[in-house]
Amino acid sequence: MSQNELLDKVIEYLQSLKNNSEVSININPPHIEEIASCCSGQVYGKSRCSIEIEAKTLYTKDNFKVFDNWKEVK
Repeated sequence: MSQNELLDKVIEYLQSLKNNSEVSININPPHIEEIASCCSGQVYGKSRCSIEIEAKTLYTKDNFKVFDNWKEVK
C-alpha cells in the first residue's frame, strides 16, 4: 500500500469517527526530540508528533467460529 493510499484510508477512518461520542483523541503536539549529541556541542533532533485515537465502541465475535468477523455490540 502506498503512502497516499494509506493516508486516504486514515482520512476515511477519521471521517467515520466525526460524530461518535465514544471517541477519545490524545495529541502529543509537534516538538523536537533530541536524538544525539557530539563532543563539539552539536545536538541533533528530529520532529515528532503523535495522535492516538481510541474508539470505545465494543465489538464481539464467536471464538468457536473460525471465520466469524467482529460485530459491533449495539
